[in-house]
Amino acid sequence: MLIRSTLFSRLSYMSRENTELSADLADVQKQITTGKRIVRMSDEPWTISQLHQLREETSLQSVFKSAGNQAKGLLAQAENGLNQSMNIMTRLKQLAVQAANDTYSQADLDNMSEEVNNLKERLVNIANTEFDGRYVFAGQAYDTQPFDSTYTYVGSSNELSIDVSASAKVEVGFDGSDVFQGSVDVFTAIDDFLTGLNTDDTTIIRTAITEFDDVFDQMGNYLTRIGGETNIAEDMQEVATSIELNLSERLSSVEDVDAAEALTRFSMLQTQYQINLQLTSKTRGMSLFERM
Repeated sequence: MLIRSTLFSRLSYMSRENTELSADLADVQKQITTGKRIVRMSDEPWTISQLHQLREETSLQSVFKSAGNQAKGLLAQAENGLNQSMNIMTRLKQLAVQAANDTYSQADLDNMSEEVNNLKERLVNIANTEFDGRYVFAGQAYDTQPFDSTYTYVGSSNELSIDVSASAKVEVGFDGSDVFQGSVDVFTAIDDFLTGLNTDDTTIIRTAITEFDDVFDQMGNYLTRIGGETNIAEDMQEVATSIELNLSERLSSVEDVDAAEALTRFSMLQTQYQINLQLTSKTRGMSLFERM
């Protein structure tokens, strides 16, 4: 009777052990297949919480990277527009200097007027620069063309910014009235110049030279500012990339399984499971013999 009780207890123990080994084998096999260390959400609730936090932080840095990229694109477009505008101002000044020379005939001045009108149209087109669905010189009213057909500013005087980190913003939408109509309204200055050309008024033409210089400096100040904003966007994008990489490595260390270690453990568990099955079979044979 004692022998039978001992064999029954042993069989019960070995059966439980085989069940546990089978479950462990299934878990390790799933780890190998998925590459993930945690098989069930309930296995390590504290680790699941850590994983959730790491994933959220990684996702946030990805958002900042995208924001930095968008900011750089908008700033590059604004910079390009200002460079073109300053080239136009340089040409306007050249024409004004030439027109101030009394040797030019009215026919020559009329030809200049035609070029000046074309330059004015080019300038307003630049002021209405659009990139990625946003007007870069419309301030916060980025979905509205900033200058209408009468060269009147209809954008926002408040500038638009983008978050490129948890603590840094970059200005990407500029007040076009300040850029093109700040201390000197470039369109008014051009109209005055045209009046001087059409009336052959040297005084007005010479005044235009000074005004064009002022507008050039005005645009240059914004160009410098845009360069600073671009530097911030680039720096914050690099920081976000570095943080994202670090977080990804931490996430991998917590979440990913060591493949070599998992394969070794699977082999050991499989061997142990086979041995236990053989021992269980022999023990059951002994139990049957005792019963006979």
